[in-house]
Amino acid sequence: MDRKKFTEIIICVLLLTVFFALFSEGQAQSKKPSGQAKKLSEQGDRFFGRKDYRSAVNKYAEATVISPNFPYANFWKGYAHYYLKEYDQAVKDLDKALEQGYKPVLELYKTRGYSNYQLKNYDAALRDVRQVLEAEPTNVNFYSLLGNIYYAQGSYQDSIDAFKKVLQFDPNNADVNYFMALSYAGLSDYAQQGLFAAEAVKKNTKFVGESYYLTADAFRRAKKLNEAIEAYERAINVKPEL
Repeated sequence: MDRKKFTEIIICVLLLTVFFALFSEGQAQSKKPSGQAKKLSEQGDRFFGRKDYRSAVNKYAEATVISPNFPYANFWKGYAHYYLKEYDQAVKDLDKALEQGYKPVLELYKTRGYSNYQLKNYDAALRDVRQVLEAEPTNVNFYSLLGNIYYAQGSYQDSIDAFKKVLQFDPNNADVNYFMALSYAGLSDYAQQGLFAAEAVKKNTKFVGESYYLTADAFRRAKKLNEAIEAYERAINVKPEL
């Protein structure tokens, strides 16, 4: 190969190197949200802070139209949809934010976990909940959510184990005592069902009527009919539709 051809090859390689460097830089810049997109996102933040979630969604949506690769706007749009109980769209936006590298990722897992639970996407919800509990092993709210997911799947012993974790950190949690009673009912352990239902009532659960009903059911199965009748009457007085 003569010197001229060799020089031409070297120049060609150098030009290609410069081209790809500039192309990569341009691609990186194109991924950054524009100033207008940021302004729209800030407007969305203000609406979100005022709990005007519909207006917040609209502003975040405008921001992502201008700059599709905008993890912050996609996350908060998903979060606003969550508050509007539009869980399917919430999950879609949160998925997109995660793909785009949104941080802090833990808040994303929390919101997506609750959304997937509401959508009855229990396996997906479990994955998110486990991510949260790995990072926050004393988070009673997510142990409670874990228990409710397992209960919905019919995994009653797993739900009991999760609810026990809640009571370990929050022994006066009245509603979890009710959930424990429900889980024991699923296992046909009526003695434990009755004990935890009574404890739920004692600790002022918001599920008072339901807890009296579970107490009555436990008494009936134990052939304690007078106690069962009394508990059924209390259940009906509190919640006539039972």
